[in-house]
Amino acid sequence: MNVHAVSIKRIDQFFQEQLHARQIDPDDPEFQLFRDVYMPPKEKTASIYGISDEATLALLAGRAKSVQDMEYELLARKRTNATLDVDTILTIGLVVVTETNDFKTITNYFIGGSRPFQSLNSILTYLIGYPKKDLELKLKHDRAAKEFKLMGLHLS
Repeated sequence: MNVHAVSIKRIDQFFQEQLHARQIDPDDPEFQLFRDVYMPPKEKTASIYGISDEATLALLAGRAKSVQDMEYELLARKRTNATLDVDTILTIGLVVVTETNDFKTITNYFIGGSRPFQSLNSILTYLIGYPKKDLELKLKHDRAAKEFKLMGLHLS
């Protein structure tokens, strides 16, 4: 198990509360059309999230530097509770598929979408943690933790 790995339960809470993500059923027919060879196999999939919230996408794309940034706050004020279908989420947003070996923590992830979201890579690197003796991954984790805090994000 990785050092500082966050539990799947806390990751699920984080994605839904902080990133305003929608959980997607792996058997959803619209999602099945999107399946990619690089996604983890269904039996190792911990969760699938769809992110289409404009404020969150601005944060992940770097247009808003943190959740306290004016652009983020303006977009967040326009937020609605409308439930979008999977096809719409996949068209305007992105999907995150997390992989697990033990259904306690995640070990890998897949991000699909039309735009690059380097911040999302950092967030997931932070949530995965790092092997105890791997100094290179510890350095990546520490950088990711710093970016996570700079964005104003937190775990419940």
